[in-house]
Amino acid sequence: RLKHLLTEATPLSSDDNFREKVKGWEGPGPVDSNKNHLAYDDANPSIAAKPGVPILGTLTIGYGTTGVVLPTLKAGMKISPATAEKLLIKGIADHESKARQLITKYDSYPTYVREAILNAIYRGDLGPATIKLINAGIWGKVSAEYLKHKNYTNPGSLRGVVTRMKSNAIAFDIYAAKIKSKKTTSAGTAG
Repeated sequence: RLKHLLTEATPLSSDDNFREKVKGWEGPGPVDSNKNHLAYDDANPSIAAKPGVPILGTLTIGYGTTGVVLPTLKAGMKISPATAEKLLIKGIADHESKARQLITKYDSYPTYVREAILNAIYRGDLGPATIKLINAGIWGKVSAEYLKHKNYTNPGSLRGVVTRMKSNAIAFDIYAAKIKSKKTTSAGTAG
């Protein structure tokens, strides 16, 4: 347990800057005149979901909160801004816990890499082949594999997803270049 505490990175759920990034990526969805967040269908995120109307995408509320984080979520529901913030923190914490289960060295990566991994997990874009490459340390192939995901190759009306995924891929490429540079530098000084 002590080893885990010493090696675990600061949780992104407690990072104000990261939470603001997530808010920017997700947007607040529809709000009422009192700034309460309204449940919405992410296939049409500007309109509140009404009871009895079929959901075409994923029922969501606040800053990307779905039924995974809020099991009681239903069409017609509204939450306060404070509750939306609490659910965002819980969602990030839950997804970061999942990241630690999927990515063996998650806490050892720089913040920007952990943010990209978490963003990809949050969106559901981090496929098993990409996870395998990350865990094997084959960073030179991570971004290309990651961008094979259907959310990038065929986003439909979700064009913002392409931008998010590209920013994650850039973070993976930057990290790959840093690792390659360290290996090259180490090999050059060893002889």
